[in-house]
Amino acid sequence: MAVSKSANRSDLAYYPKSRTRSPYSKNTLRHSIHSAAESRSAVRKKAFIQTTENPLLYFFSVVGGGIADSFYIAGVILGYLRKEIFVRQERRLYWRMKKLGIRFSYLMGRLGLAITLPFVKTVRGFYLMGQAVARQKGRPFGDKVMAAADVFYYGCRNNINMFKTMVNYILPVMGVVLFACVVNFTGSLSFAVAVSYNGEQIGYVSSEAVAEQAKQILTGRLVYLDDSERITITPSYSLEIVENTEMLNEYQLADELIQLSSDEIVTAKGLYVDNVFYGAAEGDGTELEATLQKVLDQYRTDSEDETVSFVNDVKVVPGLYITENIVSTDDLVAQVLSTDSTVRYYAASLNETAEEVADANRISVSELKKLNPDIEIDSKSTTFSEGQMLTVAEGGSFLPVQVTRTETYTEEVPYSTKTTKSADYMKGTTKTVKAGENGKNQVTAKISYVDGSEVSREVLSTKVLSEPVTREVIQGTASPVSLSGSTGDGKIASGFIWPLSGSNRYVSSYYGSRSLGNHGGIDICLRGGTYGASVRASASGTVVFSGTNGSFGKLVRIDHGNGLQTYYAHNSQLLVSAGDHVAQGEVIAKAGATGRVTGPHVHFEVRVNGQRRNPINYLP
Repeated sequence: MAVSKSANRSDLAYYPKSRTRSPYSKNTLRHSIHSAAESRSAVRKKAFIQTTENPLLYFFSVVGGGIADSFYIAGVILGYLRKEIFVRQERRLYWRMKKLGIRFSYLMGRLGLAITLPFVKTVRGFYLMGQAVARQKGRPFGDKVMAAADVFYYGCRNNINMFKTMVNYILPVMGVVLFACVVNFTGSLSFAVAVSYNGEQIGYVSSEAVAEQAKQILTGRLVYLDDSERITITPSYSLEIVENTEMLNEYQLADELIQLSSDEIVTAKGLYVDNVFYGAAEGDGTELEATLQKVLDQYRTDSEDETVSFVNDVKVVPGLYITENIVSTDDLVAQVLSTDSTVRYYAASLNETAEEVADANRISVSELKKLNPDIEIDSKSTTFSEGQMLTVAEGGSFLPVQVTRTETYTEEVPYSTKTTKSADYMKGTTKTVKAGENGKNQVTAKISYVDGSEVSREVLSTKVLSEPVTREVIQGTASPVSLSGSTGDGKIASGFIWPLSGSNRYVSSYYGSRSLGNHGGIDICLRGGTYGASVRASASGTVVFSGTNGSFGKLVRIDHGNGLQTYYAHNSQLLVSAGDHVAQGEVIAKAGATGRVTGPHVHFEVRVNGQRRNPINYLP
């Protein structure tokens, strides 16, 4: 299959050797390709002669030659480019790819020959053995066997190297196949723990931990009386290879252990509360389960997002139970419906917070505060001393029920109070100028209850319905009227003002004796008309009376402290009420002529500790 390098290089004689423009046209390129095709045809004829004896080798030679031809034609086409750098590179590329194609076809032919030759020679050997036996026609059977044996012997002797080659190929392949089979078989194996008791195999579990859980379940079911015989159950374990074997869970394994440990067993359903076994009811346990459901149903309100569940982990587990652990269904139902009146206490650790104590006992901080009114619990961060005893439960149902639901309700927002200090009012008195009004919010919250008592509240949203109105209050700062001061002319420096103001004011009747009898006050009028005039408080104080009082008619009485009171009588209209705090100068009534009078005026009195005093001495 080798091709002369000098002969093939003549096919590339058209390549330019300088940077000058290539003189060749498209016809020249077409001629070059045809010339190359003729050269390749000559090479193929030579290869055909060399590979006629082996069709597989010939096939690979043709394929390799086809690949080389493709590169050759590509090189010729690229050589037509006018830049010399392309011509050089393609000339080199052509020869490299040509050699590569020839070598590749040769190697593939040899490889195919090496693979197929043992099979071809084996078939050839059987063919020759058949011909040798055919030549012994009419001879005894032993001669035919010897003829075939001779052919087999000489065939093996002449092709001993071929057998060695076959062994070199077959043994590694068989090793790889064997290794893959071993890996596949090992990966398909399943391992399990076989559990045996009293020499009898019970079954398989996935791990020894499952078996230990089964022992704990069994121990919980075995609730003995004081005089009951104790049963010791110690299963043995072994690791085994299994295939498609159903594994037992911890409850199934516990049932199997019970069956092997005692003949006195029954099918029942056991009640577990927080993994504590309280007994088993014989039968299907329908009544017990119905009672548990009834306890939950009594708290349901059919709200969309309502969840109702037991605070404790309550489970009814069916299985096989020793008869000593069987209790009547009525007793279990009574246990479920019972209440516990025992008060539970909790000893706090050093610096343990109120929230930590509440969480440890499944209650809220507010409930902890309610259970311990004598202990100051301000917030969740309140800490306790070492060993401090706290009440965490006052008794309740055996199975407390927790209900969580979303509720929407209206909540009042307390109003604030704005206080303004004023010397117009006596110290210790307040006057409401503007009444306060609580606001309203619509609140949506997730609330949790335990046995009907709220334990937590999470506000989800708040909508303001109305804003609170601030209450406005005036707080008096004036000191009570002093009775000890004097101006030297008999007047007392009380700070009083006249009940009727104006330059047209006059006194129509003074304090003291007169023709109609002793006069306990003074009568004040206004020139031009008194009826309906504004009557003002002489000093700040508290209204202790406002109403009709005999000959006084409509009367207002104000207390100014230190035993000092003032009277305002014969009014036509009262503008204050008992209990009101009034400032000095505040209008308290309208002048009139009620009671025993001869005309409209204001009868004004000053009394100290109940004794009348001359008002003139207190007025400016």
